[in-house]
Amino acid sequence: MKKIFFLLMIFISQFGKSQSDTAISYSEVIHVDSTTKDQLFSRARIWVNDAFKSGKDVTQLADKDAGTITGSANFIIHFTIRKGTWPARITFSFKILIKDGRYKYIFDNFFDQGLESDNPQTSGLDDFGSITTAKTTTKKEFMVSVSSMNVSWNSVQREVDKEMVGIITDLKRAMKTKMNEDF
Repeated sequence: MKKIFFLLMIFISQFGKSQSDTAISYSEVIHVDSTTKDQLFSRARIWVNDAFKSGKDVTQLADKDAGTITGSANFIIHFTIRKGTWPARITFSFKILIKDGRYKYIFDNFFDQGLESDNPQTSGLDDFGSITTAKTTTKKEFMVSVSSMNVSWNSVQREVDKEMVGIITDLKRAMKTKMNEDF
């Protein structure tokens, strides 16, 4: 009977965890009146080239006929850990789907690759891996309390969100901006 109860508790804890542990993603359909698919595609290509250090390197697919641009990119965040803030590289995927008068962006697959520092205070601290909506992390580090890990985890989530709000705002502005075709 004790074994059944124990297994039931494990199942319930895993079930509860999976429901609150959704991968972070950003997605929205934006209408841009009186704009053709070709115009929006050109604006999206220019945005990718301007938004990332090497637009060519981050772009995996740019299919004008299908109206699709996909790629992988990264940015650096500074998150709270122990008694300071430290840099970490966050990688992610993006997709821009384009039709006449509208486009849809999808940013997903956020992954913390770890610290970008050789500081001895942070030695042994690794990455958080996939960024999710979970309120707490299951990540454990030697000599770091659970509460400290959760403070760092929440800091990573906030910083990723801040960065993405800026990226999305910039994308929306670029997609609305009419290009001067008479040069």
